Amino acid sequence: MSVFLNFATCASCGYAITGERHVKKSGLSFSYYRCTHKNKKQGCESRSFIRDTTFAQEVKRNAELVTLPEVWAERFLAKVETWEADGSATKQAQIDRLKTQMVAVKAKIDRLNTAFADGSLDIAEFKEMKNPLVPKKAELESQIIALEQSKAGRLEPLRNWILQAHQGEKTVSQGDELEMKSFLTNVGSNRLLRAQTLTVSFLKPWNSLAETNLAVRSTAANSDQSSKWWRWWELKSKNQITANSI
Repeated sequence: MSVFLNFATCASCGYAITGERHVKKSGLSFSYYRCTHKNKKQGCESRSFIRDTTFAQEVKRNAELVTLPEVWAERFLAKVETWEADGSATKQAQIDRLKTQMVAVKAKIDRLNTAFADGSLDIAEFKEMKNPLVPKKAELESQIIALEQSKAGRLEPLRNWILQAHQGEKTVSQGDELEMKSFLTNVGSNRLLRAQTLTVSFLKPWNSLAETNLAVRSTAANSDQSSKWWRWWELKSKNQITANSI
């Protein structure tokens, strides 16, 4: 009965939705949710209640909007793996090129150190020739480290998001009400109940996923559904990669 307490608010007055359980003389019990009507400054127009089973269905309906079907989660993960392989090869080539430059710079520094030590160079010549090489070496080291770090994790947030959205589908299919509550709490805000209908303001990028799910459901042809999914993926992945490249 208390599964969805501290979860939604009344769309009329903004106060919490509470739960109640009533037992008839016959022993038959029923549970429902309603507004607490505790806002003394603003009157509440809502006088209706919603059965707990109906409320659970509303929670499930909203959770379904922000889930990824298994087939599309697998396709998107395959894309991520392809990008990782391509990006890894490109970055490794850049790293190798920088390391070659690093070896050359270090060799020059070593030769100058040797020449200065054996007296072939005086202090003025030594400083003049070595000083430009030191910051060059530090710059190359910094570039190599940055490339190695970005190579390892640039696409990881995108992969984790796909897995999270697909896990949402598993949660819905299992009918786990507590997990659906937690899921919606994490991906949305302003969970409002009005006239036995629950609405959730989804955060980015969950809002675009919800819009795509609705668009896909309204389309009968498989080819059109596929087109909508790929269109969403292009926008989502582009934004994600750009954000992680800054």
